[in-house]
Amino acid sequence: MSDRARNDVQSEVARILSSVLGHEVAPSADVAASDDPTWDSLRQVEVMYAVEDTFGLRFEESDFSALVSSELIVDAVMRRSA
Repeated sequence: MSDRARNDVQSEVARILSSVLGHEVAPSADVAASDDPTWDSLRQVEVMYAVEDTFGLRFEESDFSALVSSELIVDAVMRRSA
């Protein structure tokens, strides 16, 4: 996928994280669950369901616990969308 497509995915992931976490997340930021006290296990599930709904993708349960940063989520969406 092109850089533009990656930028679009980054923007959507940032929008999802901002909505679920309750604070602004910049598309260029690499936000990680380990660095954000509002990103707990319940919010992780909410993030992943929102990502699935937004991009029309389905992830395995094991992916839910592995995709714990904005960049990991973007990379996974890009791989599954290719």
